[in-house]
Amino acid sequence: TEKLSMQFSAQACAEESELLKAQVALEEQAAMKRWLNGPHRFAGLSLISTLVKLIELGEVVEADNLRTQMKVPDKRYWRMKVRALSKSGNLTELNMLAKHRTSPIGYELFIEAFLQHGRNDMALEHVPKVKSSEQQAIYYSKMGMEAEAQRARNQGQERTGAGRLLQNIFGGGR
Repeated sequence: TEKLSMQFSAQACAEESELLKAQVALEEQAAMKRWLNGPHRFAGLSLISTLVKLIELGEVVEADNLRTQMKVPDKRYWRMKVRALSKSGNLTELNMLAKHRTSPIGYELFIEAFLQHGRNDMALEHVPKVKSSEQQAIYYSKMGMEAEAQRARNQGQERTGAGRLLQNIFGGGR
């Protein structure tokens, strides 16, 4: 176990060193390219804080590159990216992400972000992508679209009813 502990410590140090090198390079790049509201400090921040700061500064490509370099898992990165884009008010980038990429985390976070910013128009086009009919109905209701909300609820009940029927026919009922 001591050997494993030493291996873990060595790997953690190597990863921290790699992050610090990347952060110093980002600081230099920020100064050279005169990023918005500079100078920027990244050294000493956690990996997630660095990624969030890059996204909030609008340096999404840099964040994507760092994420790849540091092997951040897809779902974690997407959740963090959606929240950071929302917090910075970069709804155009957020909408492009939702439209042009298949989300590994579903579309609920996107819709919540758009609704939070009063952008029902952007939220609306993603509601049909939500798997749960009940959740779709909730989003439609939040946007004041009661007819659509009722339609989504009815669809959900039909699915549940059909599922129950198939379960009974094929003996899946317990």
